[in-house]
Amino acid sequence: MVALVIMGLLASAVVVALPREGLTLPQQAERFGAVLLRARDEAVFANHQVRVVLAADGYRFEQREERAWRPLDTPPFKAGAWPAETQVTASENGVVFEATGQATPVELAFARGDAYRTVTVDTAGNVTLDAPRAR
Repeated sequence: MVALVIMGLLASAVVVALPREGLTLPQQAERFGAVLLRARDEAVFANHQVRVVLAADGYRFEQREERAWRPLDTPPFKAGAWPAETQVTASENGVVFEATGQATPVELAFARGDAYRTVTVDTAGNVTLDAPRAR
């Protein structure tokens, strides 16, 4: 079981480290799904809330320290911008991962041209991607 967790963390680190430019839409959605999983893992392993703030132009990370949200910008938690040609819309303005792994649910839609992908976070903290499809 521990080996599976370590393998999952290593795979997430590799995907998160991929360059953002030149990725296909499915790759961008998968990469952001891995970013969300890494934020969830940070919340669980560090035993504090981690919030991924979603905006029209990108995203950033914050961690709960005592009663305030503080920026979380140590690698791999750098703020990111959505690629210019990709439109991203979200059902909420962020997702909070609890130390238990649970999360506030959110659905993100990635669109470029005729391509469309959805990344979903449920209350259990599961991150899922839909199958690639056209709009």
